[in-house]
Amino acid sequence: MITPSQIREKNLSTVQSGGYDKEEVNALLAQIVESYQAVYDENKELYRKMEILAGKIEEYRSEEDSIKTALITAQKMADRIAKDAKEKAEEKLSESAATAQQTVTDAKEKADKMVAEARTYAANFTKEKQDAAESIITEAEAKANDAIDGAKVVAQEMLNQAKQLSEELMSKAKSEKAYHEQLIEKLRSESKSFKDSLLSLYESQMDRLGDMVDLKPQVDEDQAHIDSVESEMNQIISNIDEINKLQSQTVDAPTEEAAAQAPTAENTKGDTDDDQVDQIIDEQAPAASPEEVSSALNAFTEDEITPLDENAPTISEIDEEPELEQVPPQQEEKTLFDDQAAMPFEDYFHVKSGDERTSETISLTAPDEDEYEEEEGSSKLRGFFKKKK
Repeated sequence: MITPSQIREKNLSTVQSGGYDKEEVNALLAQIVESYQAVYDENKELYRKMEILAGKIEEYRSEEDSIKTALITAQKMADRIAKDAKEKAEEKLSESAATAQQTVTDAKEKADKMVAEARTYAANFTKEKQDAAESIITEAEAKANDAIDGAKVVAQEMLNQAKQLSEELMSKAKSEKAYHEQLIEKLRSESKSFKDSLLSLYESQMDRLGDMVDLKPQVDEDQAHIDSVESEMNQIISNIDEINKLQSQTVDAPTEEAAAQAPTAENTKGDTDDDQVDQIIDEQAPAASPEEVSSALNAFTEDEITPLDENAPTISEIDEEPELEQVPPQQEEKTLFDDQAAMPFEDYFHVKSGDERTSETISLTAPDEDEYEEEEGSSKLRGFFKKKK
């Protein structure tokens, strides 16, 4: 809608003849007509509404007296209703107060009666429960004492059994220790005897070499024999070391500690034997003296044959290898293979459980070259009989 200020501020452009532009004038007049039409319609609507409102006002004015009369009548009726309600409320309140007082009195009497009955019942009930509780406590104490006595008896029996088992284990361990000590001494003596026999055999073989014409085949044969004997000696020394380690691990334990470990003693017996075998290896390691075989080393390392000493005594040629001296049956001692129940070194000596070893010479299987290869600086016999290349 166009406003009066827009009409006043509107500037119309002039044409060449000096008048206003017809199109702009027509557009302005169209806007003015449109705006005036809207204002006219709005005023017409407002007049219509004013006439309706004036009619309503006249109607309200005509009904004002009747409304006032109705309001007065309603006020009087409300006052009367309030008065009647107040009277009825006071009457009901007095009746309710009396009823409440009577109810409180009756309730108090009933409560006093119930409290008295409850006290009597509680006294009787408490006495019965107290008697029952005392009876239960007495019975429980008796059962607990019986259980404690039984547990003490069982514990004492278990302790006695543990002590007995520990004593048996200690006795068995001591006997095994003594047996292993005897076994070690036996092996030492047998090892020394075997070494002496080996040296004597080697000396005899060296004497035979001086009388032989063709030395090369015999030297090779003797070298193979020496290697075999050397491997057997190394295996015997290894077994003796393991037995020595087993002896160092046998320690007597206190009786109380053995009793505490009695339930697992049977399970750990096998492990203890293995640990003892490992410990003996570190205790003793017999070292072979190089001087014992120095003559043999010199003979095999020289390029030429060692000349015979003319002043040396003449030794007859040996056709067969000398046998080791056999111990007479009546003089021989018990070896570690006599007791089939105590053979902890079967795997080391390659002995089957069914074989019998009484007076027989121990037969050892020659180990592989790489199986028992010793570390550098070892004091064992390996390498003493090897020919230099």
